[in-house]
Amino acid sequence: CLNKKAINYKYYGGKGIKFKLTMPDVMDLWIRDNAEDMKKPSLDRVNSDKDYSFDNCRFMEHTENCGRANRGRVREHVKKLARILAKDDKALKELADNYLKGGKK
Repeated sequence: CLNKKAINYKYYGGKGIKFKLTMPDVMDLWIRDNAEDMKKPSLDRVNSDKDYSFDNCRFMEHTENCGRANRGRVREHVKKLARILAKDDKALKELADNYLKGGKK
């Protein structure tokens, strides 16, 4: 994703991720990974810090691929919460109060 306004830009273009696959590469991956037998095949990067390249990509079920992506985002939120908790109890109370009022902090 090269569009800086896209929601997921920070996970792709913002990290410098490039798409280096050719159409023949994608076809070879499709055959290698038996993507035709999958319900909803999804292209996945084995190492999410590296580019979309033949050696770093595979097809997998979409639901499994989404689960991998969400784990990273959940970790980010847990780390943020841990930093807040480490600061003081007042910050935690403010966070909880804001959440209960329907805020987005």
